[in-house]
Amino acid sequence: MVRAPSGRVQRRAKGAVPGAVAIGNHFGWTVGALDTNGDGRVEPLVGAPGYGAGTVTILKVKPATLESATAVSQSSLGGGTGGSGDAFGIALPH
Repeated sequence: MVRAPSGRVQRRAKGAVPGAVAIGNHFGWTVGALDTNGDGRVEPLVGAPGYGAGTVTILKVKPATLESATAVSQSSLGGGTGGSGDAFGIALPH
């Protein structure tokens, strides 16, 4: 699922990383890891602080397989809408 700066939600096919590559998005600027759903598996996180107000992509993986990739924004997590340059995703847990 992708919550774009416009607030739209996009779903991506299994094995696809959401979002568009563009100058200034800074996808991969930060990386981290966190058990985001309490299942005991740590998910890799990839920050893109330049994508609108910023996004973090949560990767669900098994050995040699990308199960899903979900991009979240501060608004999709219940925070404010944010604005361009807010840099959500500039820092991630390790």
